[in-house]
Amino acid sequence: MGNEPFKNMHVEGENKFNVESNEECSDKNAKKCTEVRPFSFEERDRLIQKKKDEALQKIMEEERKMREFHAKPVPKFIYEKKVRMSEALAPKQYLVNAEKSSQKLEQPAPQFKARPAKVLQMKPFEPQKPMKHLREIPSFELNTDRRAKERQMFEEKMKYRDELIKAQRQRSVSRWNKKKFDMRKKKSLIFEE
Repeated sequence: MGNEPFKNMHVEGENKFNVESNEECSDKNAKKCTEVRPFSFEERDRLIQKKKDEALQKIMEEERKMREFHAKPVPKFIYEKKVRMSEALAPKQYLVNAEKSSQKLEQPAPQFKARPAKVLQMKPFEPQKPMKHLREIPSFELNTDRRAKERQMFEEKMKYRDELIKAQRQRSVSRWNKKKFDMRKKKSLIFEE
């Protein structure tokens, strides 16, 4: 099939969009008549796929090169020692130490003489106990004793208060009874008359 039915396509007037217009269409209508050409992304897709393949090939090549063994050069173990001027002029420490040790060897060694062992005949050492006088212990009061006294005083006060309240109640009850008795007496006197 292909592009055969669209060969006669053209546009009347300017051909800006590269579209051929149909002669039949121009005869019927005075207006511009356009027909669409088939459009596909095949060529563009081919270019994109080609770029992807090239990029993939490049990456694969780089990875292959990275897998190859590349030996590093052997390190140089010979180092040149740089001598400072102060070290070159200073006397060597080992020479000074050698002189000191030779002087010690030349000096006569002190002679030690053994003393008699007096310790073996003496009594063993006994530490003396200190002569401290016993101190007088001052009198003291325990907190529990003080608290017990306070509690006893509190209980006595409460007992005294309870007795006062009880006595007051008895007085008020006796007054009440006396009033009642007086009222009954008055009533009985009224009824007798």
